Amino acid sequence: MQIPQIRLQSTPMKIGLNIEQPVQQIEQKAAVQSINQPQATLEIQTTPGKLTIDQSQARKTWI
Repeated sequence: MQIPQIRLQSTPMKIGLNIEQPVQQIEQKAAVQSINQPQATLEIQTTPGKLTIDQSQARKTWI
């Protein structure tokens, strides 16, 4: 007695694809930089000097 059989046979399929390396381009305008700084303020505080000369010893020798 013969048993019915189903036979499957496959062959590799080829698809014609040509793939190249992608190319990417980016263009950007030159950046603009602006810095603003207020004018510096300089403050100087001093204490007036005081000079004291003691001539009491010098006067004693002339008298």
